Amino acid sequence: SGGLGANFVIYGIPFSASAALRIDPASDSVSLMGEFGQGCCKWQHVVVASSGNIYGIPYSARAVLKIDPRLNTATTVGDLGATPAKWAAGVLARNGVIYGLPYSADAVLRIDPAGDQITTFGQLGKRLGKWRHCVESSSGAIYGVPSSAEEVLKIDPWTDTVTLIGSFGRTYHKWGRALLGPGGVIFGIPDAAQGVLRVDPRTDEASVVGNVGASGLKWKAGAASIAGAMYCLPYLASGVLRIDPLRGSATSLGDFGAGAEKWGDGVVVPSGAMYGIPDGADSVVKLDPETGTVKMFGTLGGAPR
Repeated sequence: SGGLGANFVIYGIPFSASAALRIDPASDSVSLMGEFGQGCCKWQHVVVASSGNIYGIPYSARAVLKIDPRLNTATTVGDLGATPAKWAAGVLARNGVIYGLPYSADAVLRIDPAGDQITTFGQLGKRLGKWRHCVESSSGAIYGVPSSAEEVLKIDPWTDTVTLIGSFGRTYHKWGRALLGPGGVIFGIPDAAQGVLRVDPRTDEASVVGNVGASGLKWKAGAASIAGAMYCLPYLASGVLRIDPLRGSATSLGDFGAGAEKWGDGVVVPSGAMYGIPDGADSVVKLDPETGTVKMFGTLGGAPR
């Protein structure tokens, strides 16, 4: 994961690498920062604070990673223990505080960039894989979509309290990504869940819409909101997922065959078209939301990139 500093330099945080990565687009040069040792799964998600400093949410690392673009330094803050897979994602709230979403940790992570104070709150249990992705609602509350957790997680940054919403069972890998749709409604993109999760922050009601099958890792990434609808490129699913937030429906576009780890990310261009970056697919995929068409082009070979 990476973030753009106030100096327009890109910084990548180390997951398995031993140092942070610095990419200078002005000169197309790269360099390494800091020394954090060997080993896997250190930091997984980046949040850029209002100060311009970049914070890495600790997955299995003991501490929060802090990159200061002005000083060109990469250091660690706090000591959160050696438990693996602690927090999977984070978000900058309107109060300027960063919140980390519990994956196997039993509490929400709170990082105050003003003084680099690191605390936790909430008692959410030690079950592995609870929540993997979150978004900030129009009210400022943060919602995490359940992966192995039974409920949607709501974090109130004004009171540092948590609320659990709904009941969706204890199966693993239900929804992997959250999207903020038109009208402020939040949608969870199905991983192994059979339908799309719909959360209305105005009422805190959560429900499942559509039926897209129960296989796992259907849509991994590449989700975007285009022309009022939401799309997600297929990873193991056979087609592009299209969510109509007004009708509360979910449909599939195109047929690229099941499996094969096809596209891992997507980019929306000014025309509104969406291009999928190949993971295991041997071609780029283009989605045109105006016509509802999907096509592949280019021949890149089938090796994962």
